[in-house]
Amino acid sequence: MAIWDTGATGTAITKKVVDECGLKPTGVAVVHTAAGESKTNTYLVNVWLPNRVMVPNVRAALGELIGTDVLIGMNIINQGDFAVTNKDGKTVFSFRLPSVECLDFVDKPFKTKPIKTIPSRKRFGH
Repeated sequence: MAIWDTGATGTAITKKVVDECGLKPTGVAVVHTAAGESKTNTYLVNVWLPNRVMVPNVRAALGELIGTDVLIGMNIINQGDFAVTNKDGKTVFSFRLPSVECLDFVDKPFKTKPIKTIPSRKRFGH
């Protein structure tokens, strides 16, 4: 189980992952979390994604994560194309590696009708 966190600079793993994979520390990092600043061990890992893409040699910090074993941060996300859509009320996110194209929804013309604006009301006393 993993969380994708665009607000996290790096990737983090739990002690459970370290123990189950038999990982050995490769360094130490100072990490900044909601709980404050602390030093923690780092590990060099290969991260396999559900779409069968492997991101090699990721420096992952040991972290206390609630409800998940891995936090995927921007050190992985910024290597590929990441998009979140919400068509018909169904939220879907996609990730591909390597990056293939620039996804810029602002520069693409809208294929839907423009939103009608509501005329502004006159203020009392003016």
